[in-house]
Amino acid sequence: MNRLNLFAGLLVSGLTPTLNAQVINLKNSAVPEISIRVGGGGKAISTVVFDIPATNVADGTPIPGGKKIRIDVQARATPSNSRLVSLQADSSQPLTNGSIVLPFTEFYWTAKKGDIPSGVFNGGTQVLLEFFNSRRIFDMHDYVYANTLPVAVGTYNGQVVYTLTMP
Repeated sequence: MNRLNLFAGLLVSGLTPTLNAQVINLKNSAVPEISIRVGGGGKAISTVVFDIPATNVADGTPIPGGKKIRIDVQARATPSNSRLVSLQADSSQPLTNGSIVLPFTEFYWTAKKGDIPSGVFNGGTQVLLEFFNSRRIFDMHDYVYANTLPVAVGTYNGQVVYTLTMP
């Protein structure tokens, strides 16, 4: 059985699967307010696990992940200083099992509500959503492994980094 772990978390600096998922809020009278939450928050990075039966490896049968991940973003600024907000996902670091790599392009997600649209990881940094400030948007994403590449049995770990910006 192959196991693929997709870590969905917000990293402030560095890239390590041991960092905690975080809620980030920036607010004071001098700057606009912006916040992002990916996953359940708390002390652990939210993880999606894909268990692939040996008989289905690389047969193209989509394998759904074990849980949904909540993505909640909001941004606020004065109407006279309206700004474009961008939610991005960075999937440039592939999943690994020792020296074996599995690109995130093998994964896609479906949105429960469609407020943060469904899509496919592109193996780089991609814009998931753009909107003008003074909005709160959240959705639940189900992740799916496309299962089109032959991979060796084992546990593959990787992490997608979500970023919210409002220049």
